[in-house]
Amino acid sequence: MRKFSKTKIGAFAGGLILFLVLVGAGVAVFEYQYVGRFYPGVQLAGENISGKTYSEVADKVRQVVERLEKDGIVLVVETAGSSHVVSVPQTSVGLTSDTVVDYYSVGDWEATLAKAYQRGRSGSLLEHVRQQAWLIIRGQSFEFPFIIRQGALSSLIERELDRVLSKPQPAHFVVRDGTVEVAREQLGERVSVSEVIGLIDSLLRSLTKNTIPLVTEQVPVGATSDELRPLTGFVADAILPLVVRFNYNGYWAAAYGGTLASWLTVSDTPEKTLEFRKESVELFLHNRFGVYIENPMSSSRFAFVGGKLEEIVAGQAGEAIAVDKVIAELNDVLRSRLADHEAPLIGADLSDTVRITVGTTRQEPVVTKDTVDRYDIRELVATARTSFGGSTADRKHNIALAAAKLNGVLIAPGEEFSTVNGIGYITEDQGYKKEYVIKGNESVKELGGGLCQLATTLFRTALNAGVQITERQNHSYVVGYYGPGLDATIYGPHPDLRFMNDTGHYLLLQGRVEGDELVFELYGQKDGRVASISEPKIFNRIPPPPPKYIPSTELALGEEKCTEQARYGMEAEATYTVKYQDGSTREQIFKSKYRPWQKVCLVGVGQAGY
Repeated sequence: MRKFSKTKIGAFAGGLILFLVLVGAGVAVFEYQYVGRFYPGVQLAGENISGKTYSEVADKVRQVVERLEKDGIVLVVETAGSSHVVSVPQTSVGLTSDTVVDYYSVGDWEATLAKAYQRGRSGSLLEHVRQQAWLIIRGQSFEFPFIIRQGALSSLIERELDRVLSKPQPAHFVVRDGTVEVAREQLGERVSVSEVIGLIDSLLRSLTKNTIPLVTEQVPVGATSDELRPLTGFVADAILPLVVRFNYNGYWAAAYGGTLASWLTVSDTPEKTLEFRKESVELFLHNRFGVYIENPMSSSRFAFVGGKLEEIVAGQAGEAIAVDKVIAELNDVLRSRLADHEAPLIGADLSDTVRITVGTTRQEPVVTKDTVDRYDIRELVATARTSFGGSTADRKHNIALAAAKLNGVLIAPGEEFSTVNGIGYITEDQGYKKEYVIKGNESVKELGGGLCQLATTLFRTALNAGVQITERQNHSYVVGYYGPGLDATIYGPHPDLRFMNDTGHYLLLQGRVEGDELVFELYGQKDGRVASISEPKIFNRIPPPPPKYIPSTELALGEEKCTEQARYGMEAEATYTVKYQDGSTREQIFKSKYRPWQKVCLVGVGQAGY
């Protein structure tokens, strides 16, 4: 066996000690250089932040987050004519806590930053070294947490861009001083909403800015002036002298040549034939005859009488204007006059009056007594009611209108019911009235106030029925009408309230207003399931902020009108349990997080301009 001398052993030990001292000194120098700084290899949302101080990075991110909270995401839209600024807020806030919609939110960015900073500093000394070596060799990127509510955000972006983008205007005939001219087409502009959402996604991942530049692209226009200009002679000779008299049961309305000319366009088929524009004719007929003809159908109403489901209000058929038939007759007249005009007939008389009878189409009730018998709808499966006492007259109107639209909806076995689809378009044409909301530091009116009352009442009806809830979102704030934990909000197309009819039988939805209460009922067949919902657990209460005062020209000078009381922010959790007849159980947990709600008051500043 080879023996080492004491001299060699001493030299080795001395070298080892020197090496350890040098390593320790190197580590000490390394640690000293990165005191309060991120280690090499640390990236935040793809950006290298190694060597930067914690406060430096935190201040930069905080500024962006504060700008997002104050100004939202700013879309700078470059159009052909000018530049437009579109603000996309994190939240649309109404005067009441049920007129609030979240579009996106930034999560706990400070926790992400702290985690990135602690990388290489957590655990034992050996673990420190291991993590630091990994960072130097491989690096590590940390992402900010955020949420995008894509449906609601898409809806907002489409609506806001629609205000600033030019709409395509097809070329059309105009008559000035008896002369037929062609108004030139105007190109439209568009921006891809999906691409905008992708850019917002990237912005929220990095949190380095709050502005996104957008460039528009042109949209095709339909009929062009080159296509219409050769037809001006025909329009002058054959259409200007024409009068069309529309008649419905003794009520009549005339459309003269100039109006008829403005309705003309060319088809989008390869033949590019001249035809009447349906939208123009439909609007004319609606304005002239709608009051006499249009009568929406109504479905039957049911109730239990003597333990049996009985029809208490019979469904009524409705009528609508047969627009397609009128369009077909107008186009027949057009083709006939076009043929006469092209024939070599000198002095042909094309000035006459054409009479068209306006017909109707019958709309049968969707749900009648026959429907109930056909689908074997036997009993009341579930019901729920909520109060809207104290609401404005416009809010009550919207609730009653939307409830009527949902009354009589038949939900097939296995079908997913959508509240948004059931209510349909929320427009003034559909009869909805505007409610106050806050935009910036002013109050304006927007459509649809009160519709969350329907969502919440339907949510509770579905819970009582024991059906599966497939989509539900709570309000951003605790709403006085409902309380925390068992509410639902809608804002088409999303968020939506959806549930699945998993009963194996048809369900009939009935909705109505009784005084200051909204009532929904589901009729069908019970299958022995028993549903229960726990009392919501409340935790993490946050006190409300100070009141907010909004100037209003709708109120007299000095008059003050406050909405709801301030409400605490909190978290709530409710457990939904369904026990089936075969002994199986299904459980859903609904988690709700509410921000504190400040008291909001309108303060009168008198009429605008005074």
